[in-house]
Amino acid sequence: MLRYPRPADQEIAGLIASSFAIGRVASIISVLESILVPLGDLASTLATIHTSALEEIFAGFVYRFYRTEHLIGLLSGIQRLLKRHGTLHDAFRAHDEDSTVSTVTQALDGFVLELYGAAAYPPKMISIPSRGSGCKRLHLFMRWMVRHDSVDPGTWSGIDPSRLLVPVDAHMLNISRRLGVTRRKSGDAKTTAEITDFYRAIAPDDPVRYDFALTRLGIHPGLDYSELSVLELRE
Repeated sequence: MLRYPRPADQEIAGLIASSFAIGRVASIISVLESILVPLGDLASTLATIHTSALEEIFAGFVYRFYRTEHLIGLLSGIQRLLKRHGTLHDAFRAHDEDSTVSTVTQALDGFVLELYGAAAYPPKMISIPSRGSGCKRLHLFMRWMVRHDSVDPGTWSGIDPSRLLVPVDAHMLNISRRLGVTRRKSGDAKTTAEITDFYRAIAPDDPVRYDFALTRLGIHPGLDYSELSVLELRE
């Protein structure tokens, strides 16, 4: 995202990057390069390009469970939301009429359902929050867009970081179990809420602030979270 100076491009890059944030870091970087480089200036390209041209550019695309139609679904959905709302930020805010709601889940669900409805094909790499998924990649996207520090660019404004949920990937789940934050074994919506509530009790204004630091234990080759002691959950 940081390669793009314009917020209009950053938010698109962020949604694409988070949608394919599965697998090894090197593989993720490689697949993102194969998507982002041909598109150039993202907002400008998506403002004019036809679905048929996208299908030609990305013919034969494969990444893990996803194929060309899934990528075209994502790109066409983004394209049509931009035409309706101007930005992805405005598309999200259209579903966030009550900003006093404690989390972004309801607004995020509306945003994703609209994206699905606008897409030429179902963008299956994006989970729908109301179906019980932990939506780890969507919450990663929201972390990037809302928080602003040396890690997260904070492209969007007007959304309180206290409403974010922790992106519960395999690393966060394992670490949280070892630290006694949860006993749950799957990273579903209930687990995401439980883990977020734990960190919200520590940092009510910014419960996601620890995500990057903690998950490095599982991602960085020089660190190993298996050395953490397993703690008992307090009753």
